[in-house]
Amino acid sequence: MSQQNAVRKIVAKFGGLKKAAAALGHKNHSTIYGWVRSGRIPLWRQAELQNALVRLQIEIPHETYCAAFGHKGKSESAVA
Repeated sequence: MSQQNAVRKIVAKFGGLKKAAAALGHKNHSTIYGWVRSGRIPLWRQAELQNALVRLQIEIPHETYCAAFGHKGKSESAVA
């Protein structure tokens, strides 16, 4: 799975750019859009994303989550 596809899948789980931005506490969606364009979520945003996923009970496959940060992961389903 490409990193860009992984980021798109995570954003889609939130319901799109604007909903992902709101869930992560961002005033607008430009930061999230930057992640989608680059195909990568910065590692320093990991805790922020993790907290939002847990709070909203959004499940992301472990492989997708790891790919979005540029890590290789095993195919496990995880409540992020």
